[in-house]
Amino acid sequence: MATFLNVILCSWALYKYKTQYVSWQIHWIPFASLHLGIVLSKTELLMLLLVALISFAVTIFSHVYMRGDARFNLYFAYLVLFVFAMQMLVVSENLLQTYIFWELVGFCSYLLIGFWQEKSEAVRASRKAFLVNRVGDVGFLIGIFLIFEQFHTVSFAEIEILLAQNNVSTALLSLIGICIFLGAMAKSAQVPLHVWLPDAMQGPTPISALLHAATMVAAGVFLVGKVFFLFTPLALQFVQIVGLASMLLGAYKALFQSNIKKVLAYSTISQLGLMFLAIGTGNREAGLFHLFTHAFFKAGLFLCAGVVLHHTHHFAEKVHTDSENMYLLGGLRNKMPWLFAFYTIFMASLLGLPFTTGFLSKEIILESLWHNATTSFQTFVFVLTWVGFGLTAFYIAQQYRALFFGKFHLQTFFPNLDFHFKKPIFSFAFPLSLLALGSLWISFSLNPFSIKNAWISEFLVFSEKQSTAYLPFLALSITFLGFGLGFQKQTAFEVKKRLFSQKLFAWQLRIFRSSKVLMRTILLTWLASIKVLYNSAQIAQFVVIFAQKLHKLEKNWNKFLDSLAKLQVVLAHIIYWIDRVLIDGLLHLSLWFGKTFGNLTKNWQGREIQRYWFFTFVFLIVLLWWIIKK
Repeated sequence: MATFLNVILCSWALYKYKTQYVSWQIHWIPFASLHLGIVLSKTELLMLLLVALISFAVTIFSHVYMRGDARFNLYFAYLVLFVFAMQMLVVSENLLQTYIFWELVGFCSYLLIGFWQEKSEAVRASRKAFLVNRVGDVGFLIGIFLIFEQFHTVSFAEIEILLAQNNVSTALLSLIGICIFLGAMAKSAQVPLHVWLPDAMQGPTPISALLHAATMVAAGVFLVGKVFFLFTPLALQFVQIVGLASMLLGAYKALFQSNIKKVLAYSTISQLGLMFLAIGTGNREAGLFHLFTHAFFKAGLFLCAGVVLHHTHHFAEKVHTDSENMYLLGGLRNKMPWLFAFYTIFMASLLGLPFTTGFLSKEIILESLWHNATTSFQTFVFVLTWVGFGLTAFYIAQQYRALFFGKFHLQTFFPNLDFHFKKPIFSFAFPLSLLALGSLWISFSLNPFSIKNAWISEFLVFSEKQSTAYLPFLALSITFLGFGLGFQKQTAFEVKKRLFSQKLFAWQLRIFRSSKVLMRTILLTWLASIKVLYNSAQIAQFVVIFAQKLHKLEKNWNKFLDSLAKLQVVLAHIIYWIDRVLIDGLLHLSLWFGKTFGNLTKNWQGREIQRYWFFTFVFLIVLLWWIIKK
C-alpha cells in the first residue's frame, strides 16, 4: 500500500511541477552555511517516478516470492527504507545531504544483499559490496571537501551560479569531477570497482531487480548527470574511457556465466558503462534516458529469472542440483509460455530492437557517438561500441536459448520426478505486465522510431542534430549477427566443454598417430638409403657417433634442468624471506603500534560518565575557539 501511494504522489508531483523549479530549505549549520533542502526539477521528478514504479512492481512480486520466509516483515522494512533512501538522495538540495543518503542507500543494500544470513556466501557478498563502495565513497567525500573549500557551499544551485561567475582552475575542476565520479564508479559497479555486483546476486532476486534497475547502481549515473556542470572535458574523457571499458568487460564476462542472475549482473555493468559512455561524450540526456529505459527491461529480466527460480528451486532441492544454472534448464517456452512472452519483450528492449524503449535510447547514444567521432580516438570509441552491441546480443541469446528452447534437462536427467509448473499468478503477472509496458515504445513516445516531439522531451532536452538514417540499420545488423551466433551455440555448457575437450584429445591423438607412422616411414627410408650407399661397418660407426652426440646433448639438457630447479629453490627461499621478514614484519609492526596506542587510550573510556562529560566539554571548547578564531 505504501509503495502504491508513493506512485500516486510521485505521479501527481510530476504532473503539477513539471514546468516549475521547486526548492525548499531549512538552516542546519548556520556558521558553515549548511542547510537541508529538497529540490524538484524535471530530472528529479522523472527519477522519483521511476523509483516509485520499479519499487511498486518489486513489492508486489515479493509478496509471493518471499512468502514463508522467517523474516518476511523485516524484508519489507528493509525494502521501504531502501526506497526512501534512494528517493531522498534524488531530491537532496546539496552534496552533503546527498552523501548522507548515498551512504544510507549503501547500508540498505548491505542489509538486503546479506538478508539470508544463514548463507555464508550472502554474508561475504554483503561485506564485499559494503567495503568496495567505501573505496569510491572516499573519493566522493574528497570531492565534496574540495568543492566546499573552493565555493564555500555545497548547494547544487549555488555551486552552478558561482561556477559561472568565477574563474575556477580547470585542473581543480577536473580533479573534483574525477573524485565525484569515483563514488559513482563504486555505486554503479564500473571497472575496476565492479567486483561486488556479481556477488550481490546472493540476495533475494526481487532485490536484485530493484538494485540493478532504479536504486543503488542507478544512483551513480544520476549523480553524474546532476553535477554534469562540474565536469571538464578531461573529466568527461575519463568518464568515457571507464564507461567504454566497463561496457566491453561486462558484456565479455557475461558470455562465460552459467548462473542466470550473474549473466544479468554483468549485463548491468555493461549497460551502465554505456550510460557513462554517453555522458562522457557530453550528451547527458542520452545517458539519463537510457537509465530510465534500462530500469524497466532490466527489472523485468530479473523478475523473469525470479519466476524461473521460484518454480525450479523446489525441484533442485529434491535432486540436489544448482537451480540457478541456466544450462540445466531449457524447454520453458512450452512449460511457461507467458513467461517466454515477457522475457522476449525485455530481451528485445535490451537489444535495442524496434518498437521498444531500448531502441529509442540506444539510437540517441549512437547519434551522439557518431557526431562526436571527429578524432581518431572518438572513432575508435564508436567502433568499440558496436563490438559491445554484438557481445550483448551474443550473451543474451545464449541465455534465451538455454532457458526456453530445447528439452527440459532436469526432466531428462531425472525422468521419475514430476516437474509441475503452476499457471501465472497475479503477483507475478501484474509486475511483469507493468514492466513490459515500460519496455515498449508507447511509454515514452508515440513514434516508435524517434524520440523527438515525445512527452519525455519536455523533461530531457535532446540534441537537435540531424539524424543519420543508416545507423539504426547498422546497429540492427550487428545485433542480429551477434544474436544468431549466440543462439546457435549448444545449450549444455558443461557438456559442450566436455565434448570440446574430447574432440581436442581425439584430434591430438590422430596427429600423434599420423606423425608416428610418418616418422617410422622416414626413418626406414633413410636407413635403407644409407645401407645402399655405405657398408655395414660405416653404418655402425655412424650410429655410434650419433649416439655419443645424443648422449652429450642429454647430459647438457639434464644440467640445464638441474640448474633451473636450483634457481626455483633459491627464488622460493627469497620469496619466503620477503613474506616472513618484510610483509609479516610490517604487519606485526602495525599491529604492535595499534596495540600500544590502544593500551594508551583504553583508559580514557570507563564506567565513569564524568570522563565522557569532561572530554566532550574539552572538545566543545576547542571547537568554539576554532570557530571564533576563524
